[in-house]
Amino acid sequence: PPRRPFPPSRLSRLTSRLPLGPSSPSVHPAFSRLLRMKGFAWLADSHTSAMYVAFAGASFDVTCLGRWWACLDRGRWPEGAEEAIGADFLEGDEMVGDRRNEIVVIGEG
Repeated sequence: PPRRPFPPSRLSRLTSRLPLGPSSPSVHPAFSRLLRMKGFAWLADSHTSAMYVAFAGASFDVTCLGRWWACLDRGRWPEGAEEAIGADFLEGDEMVGDRRNEIVVIGEG
């Protein structure tokens, strides 16, 4: 499937219901058992910023880690790291490059 950015409005809806639990208003039942969530996010409101999303309990953080490698001229990539960086690129789509949503979700039950 093609990679596409995550709508920030969905994160806003989730955070407006924190802390999550069985009595959280209008939250899908799966989220009531959510313990932790973390990972990289490509948000639709920024195609240059690589974001880090972290959730645990009532704490929810979205932090900018820097730019996606696809935004930088290849001459600015660290010497010797081209192959490792290129492995994250979507094959055949230089516009998407290494942009992705890679979030781990941990729940109970």
